[in-house]
Amino acid sequence: MYLELSFVSTGDSVESVQITLGEKNSPFVSCIIDKAAIELIRGFFDDPQQTECKEPSKHLIIEDNTNLRILAGESGTILDQLVASVEKGLESHAPEICEEGVNGTYFVKDEEGQTIAIFKPEDEEGDSASNPKFSAGEGSSDLSKGLKQGEGVLREVAAYMLDHSHFSGVPPTCLVQWNQFRDHETVQGSLQQFVSNDGPSWDVGPAPFPIQEVHKIGILDLRIFNADRHGGNILMRKNSDGLYSLIPIDHGFSLTDQLDKAWFDWMSFPQTKTAFNQESLDYIAALDVEEDALILSNLGIRRECIRTMKVSTTLLKKGAAAGLSLYEIGSLATRMIYGQASPLENLFEQSLADTSLQLAQLVEPSLETVFLNRLYHLMDLILSQH
Repeated sequence: MYLELSFVSTGDSVESVQITLGEKNSPFVSCIIDKAAIELIRGFFDDPQQTECKEPSKHLIIEDNTNLRILAGESGTILDQLVASVEKGLESHAPEICEEGVNGTYFVKDEEGQTIAIFKPEDEEGDSASNPKFSAGEGSSDLSKGLKQGEGVLREVAAYMLDHSHFSGVPPTCLVQWNQFRDHETVQGSLQQFVSNDGPSWDVGPAPFPIQEVHKIGILDLRIFNADRHGGNILMRKNSDGLYSLIPIDHGFSLTDQLDKAWFDWMSFPQTKTAFNQESLDYIAALDVEEDALILSNLGIRRECIRTMKVSTTLLKKGAAAGLSLYEIGSLATRMIYGQASPLENLFEQSLADTSLQLAQLVEPSLETVFLNRLYHLMDLILSQH
């Protein structure tokens, strides 16, 4: 946070004072105090008994100089700089809608006209009246994927916040408030740094991708229980050494409240059947499910969706510790045969039966703990058979 004072003077006389308050590289309030207000303030200090100030408001002009304000997300220089660059770019370039996808998505440019960010408004998801693609007959309800309308943008931010040490390479993402975005409306949404790339991974197929690059995508997807991972939202970038890096994007359909929605295209990649290397094993072992649950809770993710993260991340941790490959763990979490419940779904239902609990009762923390302990015990029994 900083406070900046700028004085406008004529000779020895101060005409006005501009006060700017904001975060680093992102001012959000500017106040201009005119000469008459300065005299009032000076008079107060000269005569402390003079406490009455008639019509002071006309001397104080407050204006919001920014379009964007960060509401949630990992704080740091990268996101601060991104927002500042977007602010400058908006002076010359309006956001441009992306024609792909089913929800409202916009390319945002810097002052030189280069795309630097992707903005997704929370009120342009699914069958919202504000979704330009739904009104064109292209939208679809998020409810079919275990989400509620408007929750997708939080998932975009959550994926980045759960990508500890940027292990999986989720582009920097934050939740922002955008003033005067659409017809001078104020909206909230996710703002993600645009990453240069050589196209979607399905353009070339999985053969040229390094094993570790595939593994880092799979680890992320199991963490957030991705319901929409396909080659179109795994970007590829060919490096100077000729090797590819993979970049995961579009995480709006993740952290669902149902376990029947997982979808991992990488299950068909041969790299997933190779054992995890030590780097991945160490990363997975260090994951703290309860700390991650707190992150999601503070972000506003629903309790039942946080439970999904707990279950899927625990499966990942236990599976990796037991020596299972990414493919083997994925085959437990997703439906390998259409219409047939996954092993994880079956374990969930068995745990409810064993504890004599109903799904609705799991909102009670103590009962959820009883349920999860039973589920994790059943996981151990299943994994011991591999």
